Amino acid sequence: MAVPKPYTYYVPEEWVSEIKFGVRVEVQFGQSRLYTARGIDVHHHAPEGHQPKPISAVVDEQPLINPIQLQLWRWLADYYCCTLGEVMNAALPSNLKLASETLIALSPVFDGDVTDLSEKEHIVVQSLTAQNELSIEDLRKILDQKTVYPLIKSLLEKKIIYLQEDLKTKYSPKTVACVRLCEPYASEPDRINEAFDKLTRSNRQEEALLAYCNSLKTGVYSQTRYL
Repeated sequence: MAVPKPYTYYVPEEWVSEIKFGVRVEVQFGQSRLYTARGIDVHHHAPEGHQPKPISAVVDEQPLINPIQLQLWRWLADYYCCTLGEVMNAALPSNLKLASETLIALSPVFDGDVTDLSEKEHIVVQSLTAQNELSIEDLRKILDQKTVYPLIKSLLEKKIIYLQEDLKTKYSPKTVACVRLCEPYASEPDRINEAFDKLTRSNRQEEALLAYCNSLKTGVYSQTRYL
């Protein structure tokens, strides 16, 4: 998600030793949405006016970005008059931007061998075998646990699952309602009077057809009996 600015979360004691610049952490954003975010600063200054939310988990052992990359992102955001979040969203591959709505499916290279999988990884495989795809939010409900990103990361690294782009939710094409004449009036405009004759008992429909003809502004329709 391309947020407009960095947000501050506090690090629970259990994660203090693992938090560092550039690693992904699991955070709650809004009322219920969970996302992976990248740590870009570790400090000891609490924000004024509100209590920061805690991170839920640390996803990575090693940083995925470095300070030089962040410096470049800041420059790009300033140069192109956009937010740092928009630059980051464009720069990172999709498998590093996990969110509650992210869809996963079994990888085509997965051979079905579950011998070395943990119990929870096995449950994920069984669930995806029964259904073609599941959202990460679905997995939280199936596993009855809030934090699942480290598990998803492990399955991705083992090439057991892959992420699917949900184009239906990410892209909604804009449509424009249009009208046009049906046959035979479209190809034989001289017969438009026949259409008007059929609408003599419906003033509203007759007015709509007249308005349509007026909008065309053609010589053929300017000679009808209604103009």
